[in-house]
Order: sequence, then C-alpha cells, then structure tokens
Amino acid sequence: MKLLPTLCLLAIASKSLASDHNNFERGRPLLFDDAYSIAYGEREFQTGFSLTGNHLGLNSSLGYGFAKNQEISIGFDANRGSNTIGEVSFFQNLAREINDSPAFGFRVTANGTGGQRPIGSLRLIATKALHQYDKIHLNLDFESRQEPGFLVGYSAPIGYPKSFDQTFVAEVGYRQKQAIVGIGMRRQIDPRSVLDFGIESGKTLQLTFGYTIAF
Repeated sequence: MKLLPTLCLLAIASKSLASDHNNFERGRPLLFDDAYSIAYGEREFQTGFSLTGNHLGLNSSLGYGFAKNQEISIGFDANRGSNTIGEVSFFQNLAREINDSPAFGFRVTANGTGGQRPIGSLRLIATKALHQYDKIHLNLDFESRQEPGFLVGYSAPIGYPKSFDQTFVAEVGYRQKQAIVGIGMRRQIDPRSVLDFGIESGKTLQLTFGYTIAF
C-alpha cells in the first residue's frame, strides 16, 4: 500500500524538475522570449555557443524561479570580440493566457563589462495561441543606448500527435537598426534536458547551438 504514494511523489518530483522545450528565452535558440517564467523552485543552467563568420562566441547563464511566475538569472556572453559581457536579468509573468486574452510578461536586464556603465533594457512580452499548440510571441524592446525594437516569434510542435518532444521556432523583427530573420528548433532529449539550434540573419549570418538542464 505504501508503493502508490511513493510513486506519486516521485512522479511529482520528476515533473517539477522537467525542463520545458516549449519555454522560450532569449538566445535559446533565437532572440525572442515567451511570456512564461521557469517553474517556482526550479533552477536552469543554460550554455551554448554561436558562430558568426569566423568568430566563435560562448555564453552561459543560471536561472532560478525564486517565486511564483518570477525568475532571476545571471550569466556572461563572450560574443563581442574579446570582451565578456556580464548580465543580471529579472523576469515576471503578469498574466496567463485565458480565452482570447494573451499571456503577458516583462524582462528587465542590466549588462556591461568592467570599467563601463551598465546597459539597461526593458522587454515587454505577449504570448497568444493561434491554434491548439501553435503560438505567436510579441516582444517590444527598450534599451538605454538604442532606439526601440520589436520581435515577432512563432512556435509550433513537430511530429504531433505521434511525438511531442520537438518544437519549430521562427522570428522576424527589427532591433539595433537592423532587420532580423531567424529559424530554429528545440528538442527535449530527456525530462530535464533540452538541445536547441538556430540560424539568424541580421548584419551577418549567425548559427547558435545550446543546451539547457533543469535541477
């Protein structure tokens, strides 16, 4: 009789540690966010690299769902020459999608290098289902040293209903005085791990590979 409660507890624990391949964050693999945070109490480590021309860049971050619908993350990005860009980011989901009303969220970020004034940014995010699983994600960006920009992201499962472990993503937009176009994919490789791949075209073509693990 004790076996069933034990199995239920293990199932709940494994689910709480699951990394969701349908949770989209900046750079995983494209530039847009969705309007949802990581789960309360969950920690996520993200790492990857990008190839732009002959330059190989590295980036990593650690996120923590410290409260319901809220997360904080710290990380670094070495994609700009030899400079390492440190970053602190706060994200909050303000409303979940209900009927015809989209989900809303925002992200506040501060980043910079040693000896320079930090750059602050605010991103406003809306996510809306188009059909049963297809979704569109609108991001509005306001940065302290750039004119406002926007991104329109799209996500859809691949292989449904036979499988539900891959998601196709795409985006178009305008940021930092350049047009953005990108496509990519996220794949769940086990309950806690996700691989991603993206191709983006701005001033130059960029390839991005990433890995996320929840714990």
